Amino acid sequence: MRYPFSLSRRDSKVSPRPILCIQRWDPQKRSYQTAKSAAVLREKLGLDPAVYSPFQKGGGGLIAEAWLKAEPLGQEPKTYQTLEEYLLQFWDWQKSDYIAGKLARKPGSIGKAHVANNLSWVKRYAVPLVGDRPLHEVTTN
Repeated sequence: MRYPFSLSRRDSKVSPRPILCIQRWDPQKRSYQTAKSAAVLREKLGLDPAVYSPFQKGGGGLIAEAWLKAEPLGQEPKTYQTLEEYLLQFWDWQKSDYIAGKLARKPGSIGKAHVANNLSWVKRYAVPLVGDRPLHEVTTN
């Protein structure tokens, strides 16, 4: 029988001590999921820092067990962004990371009229074409 989780140590950029990372076993995919920091999981689950240490295997195991109880496999909500949502947010003057980054690097390098024109183009041509396709399904092909 396989353990429901795996612990590994990784160097931390914010702490001089290596931190534990936890991977959950997914029986349907027959592989471990992406590792998550024990410290981040401890905070997310609201666990007591005195009992649940992200630096020791005992504390890491307790954090992993609490995580498994709080979020059982197969019951996690399917949250994904659609291509339509991504495109509409990309050309939104208030919400776009692209526009904020462009203006931060070089103020005045992109104007509101240009953004409004591209948003209009996306709404008129791209949105009816792509529908509610999940962003992770879009490939170069």
